[in-house]
Amino acid sequence: FEDELVTQLLNECKDEVVEEDTFRRVVDYKKVILDNRCNRSTLIESMSKTDSDRHQLWEQIEADRELDWVVEPMLQSQALRRNVLQSAAAAANRQQSFEVVSEVVDKIVDMTAWVISCRSVGLYDYKVKE
Repeated sequence: FEDELVTQLLNECKDEVVEEDTFRRVVDYKKVILDNRCNRSTLIESMSKTDSDRHQLWEQIEADRELDWVVEPMLQSQALRRNVLQSAAAAANRQQSFEVVSEVVDKIVDMTAWVISCRSVGLYDYKVKE
């Protein structure tokens, strides 16, 4: 009788089998959920790193474009304007020098003409040695 009773106790009923299967399934799902969470976290970190690298690369591309399309033409334009202003300043200095020299030469010529006219009138009538 005891053997039969032990056999009956060891033999699981249909509900116990279903319950045991459900328990195993839940435990397996729990393991899968943990693995999925770990894999998802790893994937998110990888995608975040890739996204930040892509963002950094795009910022570098934009900076290079701005340098090539905006800053460099402005620098060239400023250099051309500087050259034009330097040549204009040099021309103005030459013109000013020319005017000063012209005024001095005109004064010398006027003074010479006055001296000659005074001599010819007789105020300074003496012979100039040549």
